Amino acid sequence: MSLFGPADDADHRRWQQRNLFAVTELIKFGVKRKLPPLEWTVPTVGNAAGKVDAPRARIDHVHPREIFEAWYAALDAHPRVKPRPLGFRGDSGQRSERTDNLGRTRMISSHVLQIPGHGACDFVLLAEWWEDDTTADVEPVAPTKASKR
Repeated sequence: MSLFGPADDADHRRWQQRNLFAVTELIKFGVKRKLPPLEWTVPTVGNAAGKVDAPRARIDHVHPREIFEAWYAALDAHPRVKPRPLGFRGDSGQRSERTDNLGRTRMISSHVLQIPGHGACDFVLLAEWWEDDTTADVEPVAPTKASKR
């Protein structure tokens, strides 16, 4: 909804274009940082979203959590990305991790990207997996010399 009434098609196209600018920049950023690709959503209303491709992660023998954490750390270093509180938490937390009774884990973090000439674009980073599906094929990380006994 705009100041002048309900949102029309032009509003939705403008919001989608802003999301597309953000996703394009984030994909280029991921390439530059050699991050694993994410599945991106470019909605006409609401937040853009980058989701860890859990089935691909399993094929590549990487836990989805590692991909999420790599992106999260990289976004923290991006000069125009700032963390944003998750509204459902009821506090100022910018990320959440929950595992439900069935063993499905979900991670989410919220961010805002300042796009020159287009304003700010909110986006979320998501990862979701079933614990039983990821642990069998993932190779453990080798311990460091300091941790060997």
